[in-house]
Amino acid sequence: MVTVVGPDQRAILTICSRITGVPDCEGVTLALPHLVGGEGALATIPLRLDAIEQEGLRRSAGILREAIASLSI
Repeated sequence: MVTVVGPDQRAILTICSRITGVPDCEGVTLALPHLVGGEGALATIPLRLDAIEQEGLRRSAGILREAIASLSI
């Protein structure tokens, strides 16, 4: 990570970030591949998921959303 962010190189890395633009995952922090550079996470790399994988991602996001809501913060 330091060799990418420090000298402002770019790389595709799996990192956790708040997700936008992924149906049913908006606002949830997930570990997905991102283009990362000196300015941080520059873009989420779109994944080609089949129907089962998409459902698993939605289910994971829902579990995280429920856990966050239960914290009442």
